[in-house]
Amino acid sequence: MRQQITNASDRHPFLCQESRPGMRAAAGGAARLLACLLAMSAGFAGTASAAAQAPDDSGSTQRAAPGANASAQAPSGPRGPRLGVELTWGRPFFGGDVARIWDRIGSVGLIEGLGVRLGYDFGRLGVTFTGELSEFDPGDQTGGGLAFAALLHWRTRLTVGGRFASRITAGYVRQAYGGIDFEPGQFPTEVVGGSGPDPAGNVSALGDGVRLGFGLEPLGTRSLLHVVAEASVDAVTFREAGLEGSAYSLRHPGWSFYPRLSVALELRPFSR
Repeated sequence: MRQQITNASDRHPFLCQESRPGMRAAAGGAARLLACLLAMSAGFAGTASAAAQAPDDSGSTQRAAPGANASAQAPSGPRGPRLGVELTWGRPFFGGDVARIWDRIGSVGLIEGLGVRLGYDFGRLGVTFTGELSEFDPGDQTGGGLAFAALLHWRTRLTVGGRFASRITAGYVRQAYGGIDFEPGQFPTEVVGGSGPDPAGNVSALGDGVRLGFGLEPLGTRSLLHVVAEASVDAVTFREAGLEGSAYSLRHPGWSFYPRLSVALELRPFSR
């Protein structure tokens, strides 16, 4: 076992190196650590497969039955509760009235986030609830984002490289962005049909939508810790904007298209 960990680390040195100090470096270091765990988990799966076919003392080769091999390549999935943490990266693209609001401050760049997740698996089918805090920094301002998602997962029979199982994700997501201060004259009052003196203060936006994703996890479902990597996209409609604690309906709902990547470390204490 120790030798396999060493070999996995040697094959992926750039994943397992320490990162530079600082907040962004720490997030990068955590991502490298999770990626390293994913690589080593895959290595363990490959080692188990090789051991099953290794010759014994009598010279015969131990081979699993065809049915068992098919089951290993397309597992039915774990059963039981799980909880975990995840790191996310992505960039939202805004349109409509919500884009007119944030464009008054500046463009939005890459968003990094940290989330927690709680779920339950019923074999191939699973359900997950997630909460995520993220950066949000249009222009030269720094705000924050908050997201909640209720998701369903379906573990397919498709495997990648004989080491990774795949799963499809779909579900509901609610997103909010805020903490951005507008000076008098900056807020586009026409998007809420306002009139009178120019409003100023803290502005936020709230929307609802769907998330679709495709993820990979190492084959073998009996381990206590599991690493999951996923690419997904959020399609969200924004119908409401907040200004200094008051909510206003947008005249023409805005939208966002948010491609994102996530790497999660999940604990499955009662998986079977």
